[in-house]
Amino acid sequence: DATVNALCYSPDGKLLAIGGRGIQMRCIDAETGKETVRFGDQRVDYSYQLAFSPDGKRLAAANGNAVRLWEVGTGKEILSVSELLHSVRAITFSPNGKQLIFGDGIYLRLYDTATRKQVCRCAEDGDHGRRIAFASDGKTFVTGNVSHLRFHETLTGTVTHSWGKGLAPFGRPGNPIEF
Repeated sequence: DATVNALCYSPDGKLLAIGGRGIQMRCIDAETGKETVRFGDQRVDYSYQLAFSPDGKRLAAANGNAVRLWEVGTGKEILSVSELLHSVRAITFSPNGKQLIFGDGIYLRLYDTATRKQVCRCAEDGDHGRRIAFASDGKTFVTGNVSHLRFHETLTGTVTHSWGKGLAPFGRPGNPIEF
């Protein structure tokens, strides 16, 4: 019954994080395959999203309607966000590791990783938070789904511009994509 749904290499390539349905969250040594840490009794059920911090010291995981953040060296949970309205579709750290951002189809939420507090929440438009990427300077992030991208200013979440039109009306699979 166990299924691997999420894999993520650490930035140095030495660890592989594994999560899924019926699989306790863990990291393994990428060279030897030996387990290095398990993350408590937490399971990452139906998760498709894992993200290492740029320094490799923290691991974020989307678990259905929750996001959890762990210290990789100890397996200690340091943040749990569970008031989400929908399943988390995307999660990533800023290039400097100071922010963690995720989208749940309704809101984009930006957390300060030092204080572990939410610093910004902005409404999503039509479930565009399925993919999130930061610019290398961390000042801008982009959210996207299918063929519609929205560029945001990191500190406020304000949309500065967008590209593409996304799905045709009603957004059903099989509908034409407009650019």
